[in-house]
Amino acid sequence: MAGCRIQQHQEKQNNQELYQYLGAQEWVEIATDITISLNPLEIMLEDAQKAISDGMDILKIKLGEDISHAIEVTKQLSKKFPNATLLIDANQAWSVQESLDYIKSIETIAGMRVALIEQ
Repeated sequence: MAGCRIQQHQEKQNNQELYQYLGAQEWVEIATDITISLNPLEIMLEDAQKAISDGMDILKIKLGEDISHAIEVTKQLSKKFPNATLLIDANQAWSVQESLDYIKSIETIAGMRVALIEQ
């Protein structure tokens, strides 16, 4: 919110966009993600649908200890939103073996776009 106020103030005071005030020569769009919180599968799919409908295409997916749930969420998101990039966040819930099992299970998902797996 404060960033928006600063931008509005600079535009009014200097008759220029914030990026110009900061010295950039041109506007560059930066892609960011939106977090899909750990929930039952149906809720995660609904949250992802809302995010996609709002124009987001990079989804940070919070997953937990249940590897079967994690695999199913990844499969369903990949199937339903083939153009979305998924960033998987296991929240430090998986062992090394569970992480390897997860990776092996999702490798066969057609069109899967997992860009990273963290923690």
